[in-house]
Amino acid sequence: MVSELAYVFFAGLAGLMIFFISLIFRALNGKKMINAPLTILLIISLTSTGIAAGVNMLSQKNDKKVNAYNTTSNTDKKDDSNVKDSKANETNSKDYILPNSDKEKISEEEIAKFNLSTFSLARNEIFARHGYVFTTPEAKNYFEKKAWYKPDPSYNGENLNEIEKYNVELIKSHEEKLSENNSSGQVKASSNKKGNLKGTVTWQYNKVIGTKPDVGAKIYLIPEKFNKSSMTDKEAKPFAMLGSISEDKKGILFFKTANGYGNYEINDIPVGKYVILIVSNKTTRNIHEPIDDYPKNLLMPLVNDWKDFEYFNLNLYKFTVGTIDIKENETIDESYDFGYTYY
Repeated sequence: MVSELAYVFFAGLAGLMIFFISLIFRALNGKKMINAPLTILLIISLTSTGIAAGVNMLSQKNDKKVNAYNTTSNTDKKDDSNVKDSKANETNSKDYILPNSDKEKISEEEIAKFNLSTFSLARNEIFARHGYVFTTPEAKNYFEKKAWYKPDPSYNGENLNEIEKYNVELIKSHEEKLSENNSSGQVKASSNKKGNLKGTVTWQYNKVIGTKPDVGAKIYLIPEKFNKSSMTDKEAKPFAMLGSISEDKKGILFFKTANGYGNYEINDIPVGKYVILIVSNKTTRNIHEPIDDYPKNLLMPLVNDWKDFEYFNLNLYKFTVGTIDIKENETIDESYDFGYTYY
């Protein structure tokens, strides 16, 4: 659309041309002759100058409009960018269970309604920020889906700041209390009702030499109602591979190895039902045969790091698994002979 200024300019230009043309005709018809070509040239020159000036004015005005539009557009872009950043931060915040557990001490109220699974993930989230590589299926699957999680194989779970250490301990304390309340069969070592377990583990060397002690055989004793999510990922792996038990799980979980005579003893066991697993150290199994469902059904619900537990305890060597009932002031004899090795 042509602006009002353009209308005024072109109207004035037309009037000026008419005026000069009338002068030309008067000069041509009058007595005094003026130089007609020069007059026409003058009109063309003035007209060109006027048109150029008008075009320049219009161009400047349009440039101002464009600049104004660009300024508005850039402002809008900045606003859009801020909105996007805000939404990204909001989304990122929602991607954490406890978004500020690395820099703010969490309160009792924040975790009051957590269940055991959430406690475990919230605690491991603190280590996940540093890139801790998880092996337990629950933690591994959960954190690998998080965009912020960057696994770092060199990180070993150490070097937490003071706030992170505080939050880990606070979560663990609540986690253990809830675990105790939910697991009536999981009795602490402070209970006065205790029993004992002993046994001898053997194997058959050959038909001539016969029975020999299965030195180094492993014996696991796990409460039937043990809550595996109460174990941290850092505790689960050494337990699955070596039977190593962290201090706060001693008196709940039990592990022994058979001595040079093939004997073992586990004393002061809180009364209750347990799953017992005895793994030979001298006899191998046929690794091409699948493991039966029975041991898996018994052990998998109780073991946090199942992949390593299965590999180091069930795949390579012969084993036996079952349930026992520890009774007050009684000693149960749980002995086993593994027979001949597969190869």
